[in-house]
Amino acid sequence: NWNGPSWPFETAKLITGMGNLLVDYPSQDTVTSQGLMDLLRQYARQHTEGVAANGASPWIGEVMHPETGEWLARQLMYGSNNKLKDRGIWYNHSTFIDLVLSVLFGFRAGGPKSFSIFPQAAGLDWMAIDNLRYQGHDLSLIWDKDGKKYGKGKGLRALVAGEVVASSPTMG
Repeated sequence: NWNGPSWPFETAKLITGMGNLLVDYPSQDTVTSQGLMDLLRQYARQHTEGVAANGASPWIGEVMHPETGEWLARQLMYGSNNKLKDRGIWYNHSTFIDLVLSVLFGFRAGGPKSFSIFPQAAGLDWMAIDNLRYQGHDLSLIWDKDGKKYGKGKGLRALVAGEVVASSPTMG
């Protein structure tokens, strides 16, 4: 139980749960794809310079003000002397790519030679993952709303070794 400021690891667990809920119980209307994307964007902004404490370099810790995005740990731990101000500059929670794969694209491992995707990227015009190694093959997952960004066609595409194995004109 985390009862306080935003903590990236706990936020990642919540985002994962929301993604699973949307895939496993699509008829529920409490959690929406847009709500999930809003939280995922907030999580991503926590990793960027403009949101980290006072415009400082990217910094991931455990205590962020949930509304302002200011890193409270810097204030609490280091105060005005800020001796360790650069702690965490190059740290990226390992859950970040997990969220891109399992929530944004909704990638689910399957049996031999199979996988599923359940993308939850409300409002995105394009996104792609290239060279995702899975069961000895390189996968590419591409969403290109109008087909102009990547030149691989309009809509959602799953490619294995460069060959389209599944596609959909819509996000789904």
